[in-house]
Amino acid sequence: PQAKDTGRDRYLSAIDGMLYGPGKKDGFVTGRLYTNVFCRMQFVIPTEMELKTLKGGFALFSGRQQQFIFLYRRFDHYLSPDELADSLMKKYAVRLRSEEDITLNRTRGIRRKYRVQDKNGRWQQIVLTSLSRPKFGYLFFCRQ
Repeated sequence: PQAKDTGRDRYLSAIDGMLYGPGKKDGFVTGRLYTNVFCRMQFVIPTEMELKTLKGGFALFSGRQQQFIFLYRRFDHYLSPDELADSLMKKYAVRLRSEEDITLNRTRGIRRKYRVQDKNGRWQQIVLTSLSRPKFGYLFFCRQ
C-alpha cells in the first residue's frame, strides 16, 4: 500500500507541475487568478474586490458590498482565528468588541465582532465567523 501511495503522489506531483508550474506548492495569485495547488482549485478574483496580502494568505475586500474573503497561501500551516484577528488588528486598525463560541451544522466555531473605521472616519461593525474543519483548517465568513 505504501508503494502505491508513493507512486500516486509522484503522479499527482507531475500533473501539478504541468498545470501550475514547477515548484508551486502553495496558494498564489497571478494577476487576478487565485490558484491553490494543495486543493487543486483556481478562481478569478472579481474586479470589484481589492486584494491585500496578509500573513498566511490573501484577503479580498469589497467596499460596496462590505464583503471579506480570506484565501489561504499554505495549507500545511493553517491560519487560526487568533492569528487572522491579530493580523487584521495590526494591519487595518480593527478592534475586537466581543467573541462567542458557536456550533453551526454540528461544526464548532467562533464568532467575533470587530469595529473598523472606514475612509470617512465612521465606525462600522464586522462579524467574522470561523468554523474549524478537520481537513482544511478554518473557513472564514464575514458580514457587516
